[in-house]
Amino acid sequence: VYNQPMLRVSTYGNRWKVYRNHINPDFGKVKFKDVRPEHLQKFFNEKAVNRDNIKLIFNGAFEKAIDLGYIQTNPMKKTEVPKKERAEKRILTVEEQKRAERQIHEEMEKLTHNYSIFLLILYTGLRYGEAAGLQDGDIDFEKHELYVRRTIGQTAKPGKGILFYVHQPKTRAGKRIIPLSGKVEELLKAQLEYRDMLVDIMSDVWASNGNDLSVAKAGYVFITSMGNVVSQSNARRQLGRVMKAAKIDPPVFMHGLRHTFATRWVEAGLDIRSLAEILGHTDVKITLNTYTHALPEQQRKNIDILTDLLSK
Repeated sequence: VYNQPMLRVSTYGNRWKVYRNHINPDFGKVKFKDVRPEHLQKFFNEKAVNRDNIKLIFNGAFEKAIDLGYIQTNPMKKTEVPKKERAEKRILTVEEQKRAERQIHEEMEKLTHNYSIFLLILYTGLRYGEAAGLQDGDIDFEKHELYVRRTIGQTAKPGKGILFYVHQPKTRAGKRIIPLSGKVEELLKAQLEYRDMLVDIMSDVWASNGNDLSVAKAGYVFITSMGNVVSQSNARRQLGRVMKAAKIDPPVFMHGLRHTFATRWVEAGLDIRSLAEILGHTDVKITLNTYTHALPEQQRKNIDILTDLLSK
């Protein structure tokens, strides 16, 4: 409650979800003064997920309880939170990527052209929320550029339900220009044609049903048959179907498409600084640290190229 006015909608919603799912079942009815370090230690030892977020919430709550005079000390200070092992990022291999692309095109023909959002992420490295937040004015076909100006997301409402939100990128680097290839331009033009057809056919139906028309009027590139933004939870399920149909196991999900784009970039021996700018990283070190798994093979290729040049 005290933190809500200071947090982004997405941050507050995510913390509420962590509290509801992970903290409340064990500590929801326990008074601050009755929480001991040994209780927290046992809890963290048995908790395999969301430890960092839980630690953040506990620390904030106990420090506020101290300020309000409910307790004298923060029991988290005597609790050792096990460190999370860094999981290796799952990306598509080149062969898997070909299968995924073929399957996405099939789904676009059978179900909805909105499946093209997966190809857009795969070809540009956009985050899902950035792709879902694109509007007409963010695409300049004459300059062959795409402008990242906002992100759309969803988060849990306190209680039940989903809250959609629109934010500007968190950092200056996040608000960026991405060059468009001819392939991506064709993809976007086809998506806009599909979106315009959907709006022409469904606008009267949406209005008669009392649907909110603000999304369609704002010119979002990706909208549903109900005139809404495409929710990430639905998109995640759709991508899961793509992975299953393409027999990609273990599957690669939304952020894995972005990682796949970046990995292909590094594998091609392209400029890392340019990649950092396209991904919206504030520092090229973030890019290097994230995609070092792709560097050894590229280094071997570079050595072979240099050896060939020197031997001529």
